[in-house]
Amino acid sequence: MPDNCRHWQGLLAEHALAQRARGIGTDSGMSDALAEHLAGCTGCQAIATEFRSTSEALAYTDAPGASLVANPTPSGLTTRIAARVDHERHRRDRRRRFVAAVTAAAAAILVVVLLATVRHPGSTDTPGERVALSAAGVHGDAILQARAWGTQIHLAGTGFTPGQKYNVWLEQADGTHIPAGTFTGVRNTQITVVFASALPSSEAVAIGISEPDGKLIVRAPLD
Repeated sequence: MPDNCRHWQGLLAEHALAQRARGIGTDSGMSDALAEHLAGCTGCQAIATEFRSTSEALAYTDAPGASLVANPTPSGLTTRIAARVDHERHRRDRRRRFVAAVTAAAAAILVVVLLATVRHPGSTDTPGERVALSAAGVHGDAILQARAWGTQIHLAGTGFTPGQKYNVWLEQADGTHIPAGTFTGVRNTQITVVFASALPSSEAVAIGISEPDGKLIVRAPLD
């Protein structure tokens, strides 16, 4: 709020009280300087509306036959009114900033909690069957976990050709391969991937990895 607004708001308070004393509901009697400032200051416009509403409410507090006070504005009253309005505005601003800070802190704590509870894709939260995968140059293992929709497979291994695509599958009793997903080999890095197959683990007899053309890389029987 500009420094001189407190001066103008004091005049606005005097004007509102004077209008009340004269029983006039319009803005007549306002000085040209005050009217000019009021036309260009939205803050003082809001204050003027508050003062006007307060002045109008005073009509309901008059005792029957009460006479108007000759001097409605004791010394220093307008300054105190303007200072009080300024104080309340700053207090509301501080409260808004505090609420915003608390909200931001709560959001940050929630993010930390969520990050702490999210498990790594390769983690296993229920027991499963671990199967060793070993072939020429390829080493790793797979953990099979039964799910209501089929089988979840956590696969980790090394020795796969960089850039080569591989198919992972479960084999059922009649020799049919039920796809679980694909991955691409990378150089000097262990592959850690999670797959899903519609075949229940109880019906699977083996797990295998092959190239897209059908070349078998590794096959491991299941208990």
